[in-house]
Amino acid sequence: MSSVTLEDVVRRVYGTWTGYVLALKMNAGGSQTKEKDQWLQEVTCEYLTSTPDLMADELADWIDNILDTEFDLILDDGSTDSVADLLVKCSGFIRAGDADSLQKCIERLPTEEAVKSATSTSKKAEGEEDSSDDDEGGEEAPGEGDASGAKERAPRMVTDDDGWTTIVSRK
Repeated sequence: MSSVTLEDVVRRVYGTWTGYVLALKMNAGGSQTKEKDQWLQEVTCEYLTSTPDLMADELADWIDNILDTEFDLILDDGSTDSVADLLVKCSGFIRAGDADSLQKCIERLPTEEAVKSATSTSKKAEGEEDSSDDDEGGEEAPGEGDASGAKERAPRMVTDDDGWTTIVSRK
């Protein structure tokens, strides 16, 4: 992996970002979700390349804005901050030619298989949730109703009446 490019890093980081991968699986960007995903990866690379002194919080705000605008998605779990921090660090390692630090950073990412497993589990839970939305069960606060582990299995995605989907932390 000595010749890892910024495009490789961005693809890997977005590909292992559970909330984002789940949103892609659920076609959060509509019929053009795949194209929007590819576009987001490209413009992220351009933004990181053209702004060498970019701060992680600025990148996180920029990504959040795109997710909201293009995917009708608000990630409320703090993962955007982690992703932005990782992208800024890796971009700096590439710019500095620090292959060892870049390799260590990439190795700490979850495997794509682990993310696929997590998103398939979340998708099943969301499907079960959808079936209860007809009787207004989706509006129930975590911890109400089903007392057997409801607090531990709080929904990861909440869709409000306007169609906005929010992915929340399970903490």
